[in-house]
Amino acid sequence: MRALHADLTAAQKATNRRPYLKVVVSDRNAGIRRLRPTLWYTGAEAAGPHAVAVPTDGSLNRLRIEANTLYRQRVASPTSGSTYSSWTSWRTTTKLCAIAKSGANLYAYAVDSGTPTQIYESTSADSGATWSAFALIITHAVTINYIAASAKSSTVRALVVNNGNNLSAYKYSASAWAAAVTTTDGEITPTGIALFYQSDWNIIVTGTIVTGGGARLASRIFGDGFSQAPNTWSPAWPINDTAPGSNVAYNNPFLFQPDVYRFTCREYYTGTGAYDRIVHSYSPPTADYADNLWHEPVPFDLGTDYGLAIAFTATAVYLTTPNRVYYWGLTLATLDVTADVIECSLNESTEPETSTILLDNHAGTYNAHATITKGAEVRISPGYYDANNVARYSDGPTVWIAALEHTFDSKGSATLTLRCENAFAHLSRWRAPRLIQFAAAAKNIFGLFMWLAARAGFEFSGTGSSATASNTYPALSINPGTSALAVAHRLLGRIPDIIYNRGEFLYLEEPLAADSSDQAFAWQPTTQHPIYTARYVDRLKDHNHFKVLGGALANVVGESIDFSEIPLHYASPALIADRELTTDTTTLNRALALARKEAGSFAREEAIEHYADQITAPVHCGLEVNDVIDITDSRRALSASKRRVLRAVLHYSRGRSRDPDYTHTLTLGAP
Repeated sequence: MRALHADLTAAQKATNRRPYLKVVVSDRNAGIRRLRPTLWYTGAEAAGPHAVAVPTDGSLNRLRIEANTLYRQRVASPTSGSTYSSWTSWRTTTKLCAIAKSGANLYAYAVDSGTPTQIYESTSADSGATWSAFALIITHAVTINYIAASAKSSTVRALVVNNGNNLSAYKYSASAWAAAVTTTDGEITPTGIALFYQSDWNIIVTGTIVTGGGARLASRIFGDGFSQAPNTWSPAWPINDTAPGSNVAYNNPFLFQPDVYRFTCREYYTGTGAYDRIVHSYSPPTADYADNLWHEPVPFDLGTDYGLAIAFTATAVYLTTPNRVYYWGLTLATLDVTADVIECSLNESTEPETSTILLDNHAGTYNAHATITKGAEVRISPGYYDANNVARYSDGPTVWIAALEHTFDSKGSATLTLRCENAFAHLSRWRAPRLIQFAAAAKNIFGLFMWLAARAGFEFSGTGSSATASNTYPALSINPGTSALAVAHRLLGRIPDIIYNRGEFLYLEEPLAADSSDQAFAWQPTTQHPIYTARYVDRLKDHNHFKVLGGALANVVGESIDFSEIPLHYASPALIADRELTTDTTTLNRALALARKEAGSFAREEAIEHYADQITAPVHCGLEVNDVIDITDSRRALSASKRRVLRAVLHYSRGRSRDPDYTHTLTLGAP
């Protein structure tokens, strides 16, 4: 249950409740600012290696290479009307470039084209206004084809370059460059490197897989003591792998953290129907880099051999190539539409749901509003006015706009209907773009859910998840075209847990019969939440006997039998085999969990819709799916009888009266 302010708790119990429903639209997807940049500049510069940085004065400093000449550019106050076509020739015989920044300090790196093992450095202490001469700092053991740079401070910075099928990191500290520290796993032959310092030296690497073929997009860390020991390498953690012979490859990534970790890279296909494009991805805000949790990389409307570089300030992001500059403001666009809400139907469950919000648009406010767009996030926060006539509301559910319906008539009336989807509809929209496989013991079920949620753009956590979810490490194969929701159902079928949604988070929890009640509801109450209408159902169970067979030989047995139900319908058994359950405790727990789901708690959709209890009551501003409530109703001889919320429908209708219609219809199952 969501936490409520004390005045809101009192207001929703008052007999003279005055409803308040706050609705805010924002340019976010699952709590994260959507990447929707504006193209500020497109020019005729040739494609080639490039880099970009923004120091503390906000100037845009760009590097590019054309015909082995390194050019630089500094735009002091970048805007859409600035000149981005003026370049200064800086250094000849240059093959590659990189740039790093720390405050007003900039560090430019050039790999010599005549001797491509040599790295030269030039520095600026005034945000790129003036630069030192280039000086040789490193002679690498092999030809350098890829280079990335980042700075921790004005005295500590690092470079990462290719080294055969490995990577070498050079670190500058104590006024000197230390010897290279090189990986030894030799998993991929690099085709691109990105580096960004945040607590560790975080890396994105692209390349071809040495053993087995195919291409790999991966993350790894050169440690600075946060997630990885200082000056040591983590393993390479795959983000995407392509099948051998698929003709799909990746190169030239860029990595930064303007709000969350984000990367871009080139993805290209050389078979029939070839394509070449930039893709981008981001990680959840609460994820550590070492968690390797990334949204499914999605296409950006640009194709370039040399990638899309990223630089940022506290308020803006710049994405650049030699001939393009994109601007993306980090200030979140939000719009409070509360005053114009005529009706709202908010549907919450653990399955895809559609909610609707009807807005008064007679003034034309929403005819073409920049914030109200498909995919925008909508926060619906139920509340009441307190005793002092102050609007109080909870941090309510989140949905996302799937459709906009504008309605006009000849009398000047106009409305806008927002048709919105919940988090589970988001999961159903994600489809596996390729065959994805996890070997047995690679991740536990909880970890698989974290990966799956991140692919669809969500955070994932637990609020009392089961030991089975933590201790089961199954093999998992996801066929192309399979939805994240279908995969989630497969995984949930193996554990006693359920998933519910709160904002941008998906939570895993094991519902237990012993869970305490969150709220009391009663017919003709004195202090409890009142019941307006009620329907109570006692249905025959589809299965009254669950037998779970575990182990490779199906010789580990766990059973749950409802002996009170069997005389009513005799045997209705269900047999489940799972070779990864190897103890009688795990098979018994599975049988008990299946029996509880059969009783109505998060059972099949038809069980929820047709068999479960249902009550209608005034809106409870903190109530969520999976909450346990007490029902007292003398008409059905119920006294503090526990039920679990399976589905909640909030209805708000302003109508013509001073007090709008404002109710919660709750579908309930066994606790």
